Order: sequence, then C-alpha cells, then structure tokens
Amino acid sequence: MTGQQIDTVAPPLPPLLNCGAKIARFLQLNAFDNKVVEKFRVQPHGYKTTIPWGRFCYGPTAAAYGELVQRLDPKTTKHPPSHPVAVYGTVQRVRHDRKGRPFVFLADHTDLDGREFEVVLRSMHPTLIEPLTVGTHVLAVGTWSTFTGTRVPQLRLFAEEAWQIAYWDTDENTGSATQPTSPPALTAHQRATERPANGPSKQTPRSTKTGRRPAAPTRPTAP
Repeated sequence: MTGQQIDTVAPPLPPLLNCGAKIARFLQLNAFDNKVVEKFRVQPHGYKTTIPWGRFCYGPTAAAYGELVQRLDPKTTKHPPSHPVAVYGTVQRVRHDRKGRPFVFLADHTDLDGREFEVVLRSMHPTLIEPLTVGTHVLAVGTWSTFTGTRVPQLRLFAEEAWQIAYWDTDENTGSATQPTSPPALTAHQRATERPANGPSKQTPRSTKTGRRPAAPTRPTAP
C-alpha cells in the first residue's frame, strides 16, 4: 500500500518545517492513531531512502519521548540520529531563566517506567519562544540532547533559528487546528548580541617585560 504523501507549499514556513508541521497537525486531528502514523514516511535531506515518521518525529506520548531519550543515550546506542529530529508536544507551562528569557515545557514531569523527565524547548533568542503559550501545539526540529543537571532529567533543544519551530492552536469554536506558523526571523542585531557569554576573560591583560602589548584575544565563535 502506498503511504500518504504531503507536498510542501509556499511560505510562510520553509519546506522541511512546513511539511513536518502539516503532517503533525494531520496526525493530531486523528489522535495519533498508530495505523495513520504508519502511513507517513520522511526522506531527510541527503538520504536516498525514507524513514518511518516515528523515527523522525517523537511525541506526544511518554513512550515516544522515552524512545528518543534512549536513542540519544551513548550507553544504549552506538548510532545516534544522523538527521534532524523533530519533537511534537503541547506547551504545558512557561518559565523564565535568570536573564528573563522564556522557555517552555512540552512535557512536564512525564513518567516513563517509574522515572520522571521533562521535554524542554529553549533558546538564547527570546523572540523564538515568546509566541508559545500554554496550550500551543509545537513542532521543534533540530539537534535534541539529554540534560541531567536538573532535579528532573530533561530532553531539550536550544533553538537557534526561527525555521526550527512551528506552532499552531486549536480553534475554540470549531475544535480544528489553526494553520501552522513560525516565530519571526532573527535580526542581525539579535545574532550579534543574543548569545552566551563564552568568550575570553574581560580582565585587562598585564604588560610583558619586553614592553610589547599582548596579542588581542580571539573573538568568541557563535553558538
């Protein structure tokens, strides 16, 4: 049987995100029924073959998130995903870090085999996260990783570009999903200023005995 195929359409979303968001939105309307999910396959850029949708996009169940956690764990797999990975979920809560930047939880204290974990979407650029409110449906594509430095382990992504995030809502009157969109594109000023402070120390270098000025510190690279 030939699987379902959804072609990309014109902007506002780039092809990868547009196609992924439309499939996720369609599956959402079908309650992510396994028989419907199995009809979709994805061909990542550079791949000659397709992969099942469930190996490209994870969520919204705890089991699906847990499968991605296992794929990212070097103790359990020797072949982590070599293609971009998408995660689908609905914003459960919004929080802010110490610098006031918002981040959202797509899964909050999800239980997997008796263990809790969270699915978190963050960014150094606040405008990528600000459109996401509680109840918003989100598809985020990128390099996901696991983080154990918090009380509850996290599956998380630091989005760096607007094209990594698609979001939509549920119409209160009709119950149908609205058209997916993405946050506004980053400006040159944001790219230059909104990044982690991982550069060299700002202490004034001491003069050397030869009287020569020390070499200028190298410029920090972008994240």
